[in-house]
Amino acid sequence: MTLLPSRGEFGELKDPCFVALVLFVLSLPLARVFVPIGSAQVTLTDALLVLFYVLWLLKILRGQIKLQWHAMFVPVFGFLAALVISLAFSELPRTTGAIKLTAFASYVLLIVIWPSVVASLARIRWVLAAFAIGCCFTLAIGILGILAFYLDPDGLNETLSCGYGSLASGAYPRLCAPFRNSNMLQNYLSVSVPLTVCACWERFSRNALLAMIGLALTVGALTLSNGYAGLLGGVLLVVSRHWIARSGLRTAAVGALGVVTLIAAAVLSLASIASRVPVGQGDFRLGSSDVKLWDAPRPSIWQAAFQTFREHPITGMGYGREIAFVTDARAFVPARKLGGIRGPVPGQWLEAHNTWLNIAAQAGTVGVLAIVALFLGVWRSVIARLRANAHNASRLAAGLLGAFAGAFLFHGLFAAVEEARHLWALTALASSFVFVFRQESRDVVRSGGRDAGG
Repeated sequence: MTLLPSRGEFGELKDPCFVALVLFVLSLPLARVFVPIGSAQVTLTDALLVLFYVLWLLKILRGQIKLQWHAMFVPVFGFLAALVISLAFSELPRTTGAIKLTAFASYVLLIVIWPSVVASLARIRWVLAAFAIGCCFTLAIGILGILAFYLDPDGLNETLSCGYGSLASGAYPRLCAPFRNSNMLQNYLSVSVPLTVCACWERFSRNALLAMIGLALTVGALTLSNGYAGLLGGVLLVVSRHWIARSGLRTAAVGALGVVTLIAAAVLSLASIASRVPVGQGDFRLGSSDVKLWDAPRPSIWQAAFQTFREHPITGMGYGREIAFVTDARAFVPARKLGGIRGPVPGQWLEAHNTWLNIAAQAGTVGVLAIVALFLGVWRSVIARLRANAHNASRLAAGLLGAFAGAFLFHGLFAAVEEARHLWALTALASSFVFVFRQESRDVVRSGGRDAGG
């Protein structure tokens, strides 16, 4: 059974609250569509989320829906409490952090709220369709960015590009649109591509899906982001779940993608922590030069973030702050300008470029333990569904886990992605998935063992 909506499920769109939720998911790639309000930038996604909350609250007040409850929701409130505590014990001004925390909480709380709205497999299909449409739109903009780089370098390319940052420029584009930085584009692809493959597997031909995967891997590679191996790994998990061991060729294809994923993870990890230096000055020889480990911008940032954590080990420095004071110019001066720097430069406050360090420095050990408990509560229930008898349940579990593993568990080692809107939409979808298939499992028992999950 397909995981995309059927014609008979258009009736779900008669609910304005659910429509607002679907539009919210659709808008996730539109990071550049915003309205400036004072010093803040309110995106279309934020506006649709507010609309969703208003419509949801009206339905609650009218008694049209009821909040579901599950033990996995306890750590959600625990995590938000940890962030509040970090603000309470902060020595810095709290107003900005409190405003930012209010906005962030509206995304985290989706884990609790979505199961009351996305309460059926039909509605899960619509959310998956919204992710798939967003993914296709993002890939189309990526292709446009590639063409613009070569065909209109001084026009459209300037609009779509975000520069090379600390990387050396060359005769190749670095994609970021429709997002405002390349890491966030890569992270969104790591979420949306596995979900799209999962949703479309039985609706489209294998050749069409392979073409889409190839296009996604091309666009992802041109973000020049460390998170690329996470995208590869997420796709591998979904493909292996759908396509595993049916023939020697398919087994070899899955195995080859696994090898490529491991190589990409090793190369990208090494590139993040090492630099090329003249022969005799590094830790080991590679080609015509040496490689010196722990000599790159990210290690400088990580060390600064860890120092902040050491100074505030329990409750952190306070949520909503840049927590790494970095004096290594390579971390914040574009590579093309480094040659013109003479002497020391003033240090800058940056985010940690690592999700765990960012949370640790902002909210301390309390915050780290709280977010670990939050994700364990949700995702261990999803993992349990990988071996479910219901085909849709195990297939969708693979898509959800592939997206989370690639976007958060791997990419989170090299970028502070904990505030990415699409990651919390993904986790909220996982929360709804747990409720929907728990109910369908009960229906299977009541019906004498028939596979209610499709």
